[in-house]
Amino acid sequence: MAGGMLRIFLTLGALGAFAGLGIAWSVLRIEYPTFSMINRTDFPQVHRLQETRIVEAAPVPLLNLVATAALFWFAPAAQRTWVVLAMAAILAALAWGVSVQIPAHLVLNRTGSDPKRLQRMAHNEWVRFLAVSIHAFAYFVLLFDDL
Repeated sequence: MAGGMLRIFLTLGALGAFAGLGIAWSVLRIEYPTFSMINRTDFPQVHRLQETRIVEAAPVPLLNLVATAALFWFAPAAQRTWVVLAMAAILAALAWGVSVQIPAHLVLNRTGSDPKRLQRMAHNEWVRFLAVSIHAFAYFVLLFDDL
């Protein structure tokens, strides 16, 4: 039973980790550069659309968090280092998003397009992307260690 649960949480976590990596790359390389190209008049409408749609991606980090936490109970001791790394990385990505990126988006809601703020947000997004990449890498190792 424990082996079956390990596989379930490992599979769910890996799917979430790799989906999260794709989302993070898209935000970093498509969303923020596109924001900087939108004129001030159209920016509020485009930003609002993005905010309503990005909520659809919110279950991905929550899935990652739950699956990774569950691995603490089911992963063999030899894999726990990778589970700890995965958990630290997803917590760092979530903390960075909540404490840095979301407040910056809230300011954009009030002030509209701000090229300097958008540039800072794009640079700041590298921190979250690095954390999500580490999370996905830890799952990559866990998958191959488990197989």
